[in-house]
Amino acid sequence: MDSDLTLYGLYNDIAWDEWLGNRKLVEIAQQRHDEISGWKFGSPIAHVPTIALDYLMEATLTYSFGFFRSSIFCCTAVLDMELKRSLRDNFPDSARVVEKQTFGQSIRFAFDKHPSKLTAKRLDQLFEINDIRNRVAVHPCKAAKMVSCEEDETPLALPPEGLERFFCPEEIKTIDEEAKKSGLPVDLLEKLSFKIIWETKEFIAEGPLVFA
Repeated sequence: MDSDLTLYGLYNDIAWDEWLGNRKLVEIAQQRHDEISGWKFGSPIAHVPTIALDYLMEATLTYSFGFFRSSIFCCTAVLDMELKRSLRDNFPDSARVVEKQTFGQSIRFAFDKHPSKLTAKRLDQLFEINDIRNRVAVHPCKAAKMVSCEEDETPLALPPEGLERFFCPEEIKTIDEEAKKSGLPVDLLEKLSFKIIWETKEFIAEGPLVFA
C-alpha cells in the first residue's frame, strides 16, 4: 500500500509537518502548557496509582497540543480507574462484576450503593463527564477547514453541536466575552477539555468515594 494512504502517512504528510511548521500553533500550545502546568494538587495524591497519573499527564499534553478529544478520553480513563478502584475497595465481593462494567455502568452501580451526599455529588459530575465523552466520541465527523503554513486547506473534524449545555450561564457569558474581545469563535471542545482536566485533577485529589 502506498505510504501516503496509510494512517501513518496521512499523519506525517498532513498533520505533523503542518503543525510543526506553523509557529502560531506552537505558540498556542506553549500558552496552554504554561497555563495548565502551574496547577497544584490541593491534597496528597499518594493513594493514586502511577498509571492513573500517567494518563492524567497524557491528558495535559494532548490538551496542550490541541488534541482535545484525546485529552477527554485520557481523563475519563483516569476517572474510570479511580472509580473502579474505589468500588473494589468498598465492595470486594463485587470486584469481578465492577471490572467488566463500562464507565457509565460503574457510575450507576455506585449510585445504587448508598453513597454519601458528597460522593453522590461527585458521581453526578462523573455522569456529566461520561456524557461529554460519549457525545465527543460518537458524533458524525464533519469537514472543517484550517489554513496551513503553506496557505492551503486541510480537512479537520468539527466538534459536535450542542456542547453549550455543558457550561453554566456564567461560563457561557465569559466565553461570549472572550469571543467578542478576540473577534474569533471560541472552540467549546477546547474549553470542555480544559474543564475536564481540572475536574479530573480535583476528583483524584479528593480521594476515595464514601458510602453509607
